[in-house]
Amino acid sequence: MLKKISHIVIAALLIVACVITSVYVTNYKKREAIKLSVTFDNESAKNSVKLGLPNGKIIGDARFTDSFDGTKAILLTNPFGEQASQYVKFPGVSFGNSDFTISFWYQAVDNAKNFNKKTNLTEFSGFNNYDTDLGGTLFSNTDTNDSALAGISLLNLPSGLYGTYTISDGTTYYTASEGTGENRTDTLKGIHDTLWHKITVTVDHTYAMATFYVDGEITKVQDILDFTSALDGKEKVLCFGADALGQFGANGKFDNIEIYNYALDITTISNDYDYDNFKNLINKINVLLKSENESSRFSKEAINGMFKKVNEAEKLAKTKKDIDYFSAREELQEDYLNFLNGNEPLGVAILTADSHLHSVDPNNTANLINVLNYKDTIPYETKTLINLGDYDENCIDYSEEHKFFTEMSPGLGVYFDTVEENFAKGETITHAVCVGNHQYTHPGNDGVPNPVDQTNFLVNASKHLNKNAEPNRNLVDKNGILKKTYYYTTDGAAHYIILNPWEDATRALEYNFTDQQREWLKDTLHYCSKDNKPIFVLNHIDLDEKAMPGLTDLLSQYKKVIYLSGHTHIALDSTEPVYKNSFYNFVVPSTLRTGLTDGRKISGAYYIYIYEDHVVFRAID
Repeated sequence: MLKKISHIVIAALLIVACVITSVYVTNYKKREAIKLSVTFDNESAKNSVKLGLPNGKIIGDARFTDSFDGTKAILLTNPFGEQASQYVKFPGVSFGNSDFTISFWYQAVDNAKNFNKKTNLTEFSGFNNYDTDLGGTLFSNTDTNDSALAGISLLNLPSGLYGTYTISDGTTYYTASEGTGENRTDTLKGIHDTLWHKITVTVDHTYAMATFYVDGEITKVQDILDFTSALDGKEKVLCFGADALGQFGANGKFDNIEIYNYALDITTISNDYDYDNFKNLINKINVLLKSENESSRFSKEAINGMFKKVNEAEKLAKTKKDIDYFSAREELQEDYLNFLNGNEPLGVAILTADSHLHSVDPNNTANLINVLNYKDTIPYETKTLINLGDYDENCIDYSEEHKFFTEMSPGLGVYFDTVEENFAKGETITHAVCVGNHQYTHPGNDGVPNPVDQTNFLVNASKHLNKNAEPNRNLVDKNGILKKTYYYTTDGAAHYIILNPWEDATRALEYNFTDQQREWLKDTLHYCSKDNKPIFVLNHIDLDEKAMPGLTDLLSQYKKVIYLSGHTHIALDSTEPVYKNSFYNFVVPSTLRTGLTDGRKISGAYYIYIYEDHVVFRAID
């Protein structure tokens, strides 16, 4: 059992995120048992704020920015070193022997580049070789560098390692844990991405438990039976973003700090989380609706009808009673998703990139199938599928005559087989598929200057191709099979130009944008410009003037061009079209099942809705 140490320290695994937000603090008296409620919606209250507890104060020149729900939050930025420069301080805080709850919203940011290392607690120091990781104290009422003192702290440790706290012979210390996630028994999980999270800590002396919640769900329970009753630091100060001495500052955004003088139950905590998200959804929909005008996508009646539903939701949110806010949010979200379907578009296309299908690993295949099956949830039919390359993993899909066919045959055609079985199903579709660098990676092509075998790609790309379309007439042989990797297709709603500047390439990421291809592209763009349909130019790689000289100038002559590329596995929540040189350039996220090592979400795809007056990209996470 634990040896009468009144010091709770929980280490939270936090990996960098990136967003920015703002600040205010106010007294909140709707609940009898609430001791403190702080929002950051009034910048004028920055340095001296009246609260349920004694005056709170924001230390340092903290920034105000947008919060998760459209209000304001505080952004704390702390430098390398032991002393924090920005945090929120509440003097006179005492929990005594009473039960209590601390709750707040938090989001990590990556604007700071060093974990605070100058502490005697070496394992808490970030191990001195992770100089790009974040860390620090989310809240504390004690000195986090002295484990013998009473108090309660919530810490975040570097991303590369995780901390487990151990109490033995009256000493609290941190150790680095090697191994799998099962060993992370004492870390606060689930807040290691780029999203806002609601963190709640309850202390219940009756049951001798400290319970830690993330987003309304229990993530850890700590036995405090052998701790002394009081969890008060000697400084009688509660700080957010640093410990009670203003040390080991955190980098991130804080909002909606609340303290109750009892331990909230799980039902209340879960419903409070759902309530916050319900209000957040109302705000987001309001902002989006105000930017919508009557168009070929939305009628005036549809916009007004959605406003009416939002107004009804706002009335429900004002009541703050025992209402199932999870169901209310789900219902409002469903109404909004149905609204987003809009009037019937001219066409709908599925847009994917970097699916990396593997013959012996079904995960990525399953993820692509989920994207393809999403078409069953929207009211409009689509027979158009776009893939921006790296569709299969490290395989060009050799012909049977290829010398490596025997070794590679289990991986041949995984993507095209998946499309046929789950999308085309024997019918004619519009299929625009790019060659990626992983289609140029195979055992026989590591430095050997021989052209890559493109046979399988050319055969499969030809299956759903209109050979008689003017741009394709000189690209196919007498059997109707493509002779070049580049080609043109259309679904009647838009033009699709598959660029593929890989002609006669010998190795991955070696491009050969030939004069012949450039002239073909010039003629094809002119052909597409004769009507008012959007022109999608598709390529695995982003615009690269070194590999494709003159391409930017050529595309800039046609104002309906949208250039789409993949390859970089950009995060779904950090990508958006860029308008430059008179056309749009959009780097598309990967449909890979797994994420990057820094914890960012990357799995995603898009459905493209094509209207007379605009094009809509709808993201699928």
